[in-house]
Amino acid sequence: MYILVQCIVRVEQVLGLPTCLQNPSQSPVTLERFDVSVHPETYDPESFKRLGFITALIDDVHFAKGGSKATLTIDGHEQRAVAKRIYRTSDDDSLSLSNTISLTENRALLEAECVRLALGRKFLGEYMGYVKEMEVAVFNNLEFTSAYLATEKAVQFTSTPSTASALDSFDGENGLTWLLESKRAAVVIQFTSTFDHKARSSDLAALTVQSFAHYVFGATNGTVVMADLQGTPAPVRGSDGIVLFYVMTHTQSGGSGLGDFGMEGIRL
Repeated sequence: MYILVQCIVRVEQVLGLPTCLQNPSQSPVTLERFDVSVHPETYDPESFKRLGFITALIDDVHFAKGGSKATLTIDGHEQRAVAKRIYRTSDDDSLSLSNTISLTENRALLEAECVRLALGRKFLGEYMGYVKEMEVAVFNNLEFTSAYLATEKAVQFTSTPSTASALDSFDGENGLTWLLESKRAAVVIQFTSTFDHKARSSDLAALTVQSFAHYVFGATNGTVVMADLQGTPAPVRGSDGIVLFYVMTHTQSGGSGLGDFGMEGIRL
């Protein structure tokens, strides 16, 4: 199990300070963006740095904290995003936000999550093409959320790390790396769990997600299991749909990220 800190930021793709008024419980940040994808043939991870910077206001204090994550409030307009950072990597860690995790480990684990989402998008596209060719009725308005990495930088008007990062100073020019994705509705649909991959209901969406997970297992010759699939209702291509925002993977090596139980997860 691991815990992600969630917070909401207001993002404007311009240089300089955000145009909105800063809330006293927020910190201004300047972020360097990295897009994460997978190679279309080898599925190897690929990371690309975007030119320029993103400026944002990020909340300082979370308003809710459960057994797996803490959530911070939002006060903004234009593009709204959820930012996550890792602060707990095993059940042996305390539930305190002050756990010590290196910037390198935090970034690597968040990149692994981005890779899982990218793999999901890749396989879902292949799956939809396959069922269309086979003339199988499925829930078509389904997609994976997009996400990217954003590292706090000691440039422009941000000379100190954000309060939310829990850092006293930058490591050179770099601060904490966050995973940013669009803000979602509060309703969460749990399709599968870590070790139980059966459909939890008989509606078309649930059956489609289960079928998709079986497709991935077959397409990878039994080397990858997509588990713990979760989504939320959202518009997809102009219609009522579901956006999958979280996925866990079990792989032969057990090295695809936190929660990868290796062959144990595959056999189940």
